[in-house]
Amino acid sequence: MKNNEERLYDLEDLLDAAAGDKVFIGKMIGNFIAETGIVLQKISILRVGGDYAGIKAVLHKIKPTMKVMGIATVVGIIEEIEEMNLLAMNESRFSELFLKMEKTLTLVNEELGKLKSISG
Repeated sequence: MKNNEERLYDLEDLLDAAAGDKVFIGKMIGNFIAETGIVLQKISILRVGGDYAGIKAVLHKIKPTMKVMGIATVVGIIEEIEEMNLLAMNESRFSELFLKMEKTLTLVNEELGKLKSISG
């Protein structure tokens, strides 16, 4: 990663919570990677059905995890979607945000997967 690029994640909170327990850190990273794919798939399905209330509920549930994993970009996206009006949803903006979230989480998962295999 280039020095001038924003870091995709910051595991400081996770490391603090783990208190040096590498097994715990490895399990949390593994669970995060597994759950991320499921969440993105669930959001895609809800989106096809136009269930924005369901999408907001899913995003609200994962927001604390995104904070613990230090994924500020996704936290910001979730907060913006949470503020959107369900009755006048801007589909274009939602699509833009969803694609950015999907891309960010894919990159985070790739990096965390490498980190997990090195430490693990």
